[in-house]
Amino acid sequence: MQIKEIGEEGIIKAIKSISQAEASQVLIGIGDDAAVIRPESGMVCLYACHMLVENSHFLLHKSTPFQIGYKGVSKSVADIEAMGGASRFLLVGLSMATDTSAQFIKELYDGIYAANAKGGISVIGGDISDCQGPLTISLTIIGQGAEENLTPINAARAGDVLVVTGPLGSAAAGLHLLLNDISWEDSEAFREVMQKQLQPEPPWGKGQTLARSAAVTAMTDISDSLTHNLQKICKASNKGALLELKDLPIAKSAQMVADELGCNVLDWVLNGGEDFELLACVRPEQLSRVQELMKQNSYDIYTIGRIIEEPGLFIRSEGETKTVSPQGFDHFR
Repeated sequence: MQIKEIGEEGIIKAIKSISQAEASQVLIGIGDDAAVIRPESGMVCLYACHMLVENSHFLLHKSTPFQIGYKGVSKSVADIEAMGGASRFLLVGLSMATDTSAQFIKELYDGIYAANAKGGISVIGGDISDCQGPLTISLTIIGQGAEENLTPINAARAGDVLVVTGPLGSAAAGLHLLLNDISWEDSEAFREVMQKQLQPEPPWGKGQTLARSAAVTAMTDISDSLTHNLQKICKASNKGALLELKDLPIAKSAQMVADELGCNVLDWVLNGGEDFELLACVRPEQLSRVQELMKQNSYDIYTIGRIIEEPGLFIRSEGETKTVSPQGFDHFR
């Protein structure tokens, strides 16, 4: 059945019928003119918005509707975690052709709700529209955090230790397989990087844990690439950064794929993006305490370099230091 057969009210009714139980903070949710939520006492609200556009952010012939919905939530949650907050509510906007199947919408929301269930996130509303162009999904996520624990990108200080919360390169390796139509079903490493690309997990709780340490001066998620997102911190803070090549955490699956295909895994690690791990600047005197705190919560943490006074990005290997040209995803380049 196509959505033009059930109309706007039918679509909203279908979405509401598969929705999860709403959080106690939601006073009015899906179906009304506006959602109403009661903020948690003592918390500030955090907002982030993402658009997912067919052929720019996903390929319908390469991804399932479930995967598209799940990844959209993961991308949104990463932004809230990067600010040190917890994701709570989601608004979903859809612009789609009238011949889109109702089953597609159901599976898309199944993916959204599956991701939401892991983090206690409630869909509280959204909007739908027909279009003649590509399928477009807009996600607005609302989170909450303690004002004193916020971690914006503009407060890094020279001497801060750079850390990341997980191995890098898997998502970019998966994208390489995807774009080059390379078979991946028969290899465990290939399947793993495809999972990281098509249905990644966000850094659930990692940003909140780092923020609670009160030792993080700046933080961002690694969505566009390590070098691209590190440059954002450096520019916003009027600082530079020195990366240690030997300390970069390369995902084992990405290394295996690179070895088999003859690719440069470091390019995926530095410039690939979509790993959805966090990049944070930690006060050096607090590093051991932060490492212990992350360990207590079963989270990984890797030191990869430090913030320096000199502007620019640099990488050091075997005593030789080179300038790094940031690369990564840019919608308009």
